[in-house]
Amino acid sequence: MKKNSIRRIFCIYPVWLNNSGHEASYLFRLKLLSKKSFCKIFLILPKKNKNKLKGFDHEKILEHLSTGYISTIIKIKKNLENLKKLFKKKN
Repeated sequence: MKKNSIRRIFCIYPVWLNNSGHEASYLFRLKLLSKKSFCKIFLILPKKNKNKLKGFDHEKILEHLSTGYISTIIKIKKNLENLKKLFKKKN
């Protein structure tokens, strides 16, 4: 790996919607992991997420998966396309 290259850890949270508050309880551990490994943490979140995240690079691009069979398949396909675009952009 090049000396000046930027290393990133991508964390994908497709169901993180602020439901009970425990979703953010592990962010402290992610910060420790990034400091120890000298990497940046990049969170990929659902569009409906309303949390204000400080200290993390993040992007809200994922569709929330519903309980309907057909809509779930459509949203999974859309999420995969969004992730593909994001990873190409972040190359």
